[in-house]
Amino acid sequence: GGVAGNGFSLLKISKLFFQHTNSERWIVDIGDLKGKANKGLPGYYHVQMVQNPPQMIVNFNQMPVSVFNEIELTKMIKNSVFVSKGKLLSDPTDKTLTMIFDLKKPAQLKVLQVKGQKETSKLVFDLFL
Repeated sequence: GGVAGNGFSLLKISKLFFQHTNSERWIVDIGDLKGKANKGLPGYYHVQMVQNPPQMIVNFNQMPVSVFNEIELTKMIKNSVFVSKGKLLSDPTDKTLTMIFDLKKPAQLKVLQVKGQKETSKLVFDLFL
């Protein structure tokens, strides 16, 4: 999903747990190339669920900049119900960013893209059993 542009940046990742549905929501804030709010749709992305070992892999094209770092990601994962480990891999040559989330067990995934209007564009990942 997403659209082409001059480039994008990973601004922030936040996480919510919903007790009543036993689901976890990961929200990725996507900025423009300068790390400012991105109006419109997020840049190109591809999401893949792997069953063995259970992983969620997110590839962002045109994303050479990340304000968010792996130390912050590790802190968020500590109290995650679904995610056991996470990595951010940046390739400056082809300007891509890959997020790899090792899951504690296989899960279902729903992906939503949120168009930036008042705030920046976002990608939302809902993990559930």
